[in-house]
Amino acid sequence: MTLHTPVLETNVPGLKLRGRGKVRDIYEDPRHPERLLIVATDRISAFDYILASGIPEKGRVLTQMSLFWFDLLRDTVPNHLLSTDMTGLPAELEGRSMWVKRADMFDVECVARGYLSGSGWKEYQQTGAVCGIKLPPGLRESDALPEPIFTPATKAQTGHDENISFERMVSLVGADLSARLRDLTLKIYRQAAEYARPRGIILADTKFEFGLVGGEMTLADRMHMVALAFIFGTLLLSALCLKLEVSRRRELAYKIDRIAVVVLPLLFYGWAAWLIAHNVR
Repeated sequence: MTLHTPVLETNVPGLKLRGRGKVRDIYEDPRHPERLLIVATDRISAFDYILASGIPEKGRVLTQMSLFWFDLLRDTVPNHLLSTDMTGLPAELEGRSMWVKRADMFDVECVARGYLSGSGWKEYQQTGAVCGIKLPPGLRESDALPEPIFTPATKAQTGHDENISFERMVSLVGADLSARLRDLTLKIYRQAAEYARPRGIILADTKFEFGLVGGEMTLADRMHMVALAFIFGTLLLSALCLKLEVSRRRELAYKIDRIAVVVLPLLFYGWAAWLIAHNVR
């Protein structure tokens, strides 16, 4: 397999750059203001620090993951995907880009958790609850929860999102909308988890973002559930997470960068192989 040079930044003639995130570049189309172009680059973000090296083809893997889940869940919830046709645009955008409907996004992250991991585990150790939801005592890290729970978070422009209670979410977006988002999030999570489990993957937790398109509730942003959710039973991933913990100190970022260059491509190409192998339902 030949690895190409990582795409760390894009520039698309004729389109207006709306913003660069940790991984994605987003463009507006002056000729069609109702749509946006989302490009997944090969940038690596670890604890809100963008590392110097990218992973070749990472953006294409992430985009194909989103397309896979959008298609699988298309009968459950509308999504913002318009097209993946990049005709007339730079060749580097092929496979890593999506034309999407412009949506009025809700200012909350909709998180579903089926297992006690990550920030949820840290909060449980301190309070015995996650986002105000009291959990049974004596749970261990990565234990399955009695039922999946909805743990919303605020969207942070910089730094980490902040976990919030459902009551706080209600104060931000209203009671009716909060209930709809909660129920839809848990429904999608259950469907995706049930699909993944017999294929050897446990979705510990994942997050969604929703918005309104023409007044209709729409799943937007991206869907990297396999990439972003914890995948248990993978010792390599566990070891990597431990090493990434030290990247909070920037003087050690170089070491993490070197580790990422070697280890992360293996994980992403493994996920890509999984998608290809299970594309037939």
